[in-house]
Amino acid sequence: MENYDEAPQIISLNNDETKTGVWGKWVADNINIKTTSHSISKQGKHTIKYRMISPAVILQKFVLDFGGLKPGYLGPPETIFNAKNN
Repeated sequence: MENYDEAPQIISLNNDETKTGVWGKWVADNINIKTTSHSISKQGKHTIKYRMISPAVILQKFVLDFGGLKPGYLGPPETIFNAKNN
């Protein structure tokens, strides 16, 4: 069995907080959006693995964009998953 795991990506939540207005926007919007890129070379089901490094961070949601995601203030609507149909 082949292993297609990517190397882990460590995302810094506050590495750009010293830029003018960034911290104020995070506070005003009550959100800090971070983006990663991944390469999917095989068809089929894939798994996202999320590991907490700091206990002070709360993950609200993942948004996956496979192309065509339209920007919006609250992000896209939740995808309803029905295990019986999948």
